[in-house]
Amino acid sequence: MFFRADGLTAATDYLKVMFGAGNGGIDFVLETKFLYLLIAAAFFSFYGAFTPIEKWQVNYLEKPKEGWRLIGATLVMGVLLLTATAELIATGFNPFIYFRF
Repeated sequence: MFFRADGLTAATDYLKVMFGAGNGGIDFVLETKFLYLLIAAAFFSFYGAFTPIEKWQVNYLEKPKEGWRLIGATLVMGVLLLTATAELIATGFNPFIYFRF
């Protein structure tokens, strides 16, 4: 955040707003895309805490992948890679995080 701010005053103002001490408030609208992402993040953050899911995950990851399982896992990873790449390209301007450093 300090690398992105125009100056130290702007950075401290942003920190005040971020922690609720500034003039800003929560004035954003939850978009549908953000809401779906939030639900998916919550699910994948806590799904390992449930014992049956944890047992399934350990069982799935420890088995050697052969035949259709290998093809399926490769296809799923390829689709996720393409989706992530398409999302990065579609968002437009993405400046390098340390550009102002």
